[in-house]
Amino acid sequence: MQAALDVLYLTCPGVKLEEKDAPRLRGFLAGQNRGEASLHNHRQEGGFYYQYPFVQYKILSGVPTVVAWGDGIRAVIETAPELRTMQIGNETYPMSQDYLIRRLPIGDCGEPVQYRFATSWAALNEQNYARYLDMDDLERAELLRKTLAGNILSMAKGIGLTVENRLECRCWLRETTLQLKGRGMIGFTGHFSVNYLIPDLFGLGKSTARGFGTVLKG
Repeated sequence: MQAALDVLYLTCPGVKLEEKDAPRLRGFLAGQNRGEASLHNHRQEGGFYYQYPFVQYKILSGVPTVVAWGDGIRAVIETAPELRTMQIGNETYPMSQDYLIRRLPIGDCGEPVQYRFATSWAALNEQNYARYLDMDDLERAELLRKTLAGNILSMAKGIGLTVENRLECRCWLRETTLQLKGRGMIGFTGHFSVNYLIPDLFGLGKSTARGFGTVLKG
């Protein structure tokens, strides 16, 4: 199934941060409108919404970037344009903003599309992390290929789409290190191809709302 999806891209070009500041960017913007669940993914009664996040926060080449779809578009437009400064940690930055909304294709396609990870992909959970450490190179590659396909299926389901064709994934990845909720983990960067259209800057894997697994075509 292929569809068209409206996606909002907001950048703050006058601010320079580090990739690790993405959770702080999330905390700042979500803190301006705590009643808007799509900004922070927390339930009012406590706990989390376990769904593909409507709003994702990223630091790309030092630039704070917010990506939103669905209810997240309204939430960002109602919150961000009123802000003139940004508080990240102990620093306050003047906050100029540029944003646009694009209608983009998403879904099954007949030919493989090339992508790269613009931020580290958090592919492994506690269970498959232990398995990964005990595997040889071929087994690790197969685990990552299946995990990537599963991440794409989860994204599609969260958006309300059905994946009708078998996902044919190929990966060219290398290990990196990342900090996930204060813990050091193995992450991955590199390229992959798949017969599925993914909007630019959407995230795959764990903690996509905090900027991990950001995908770009090419």
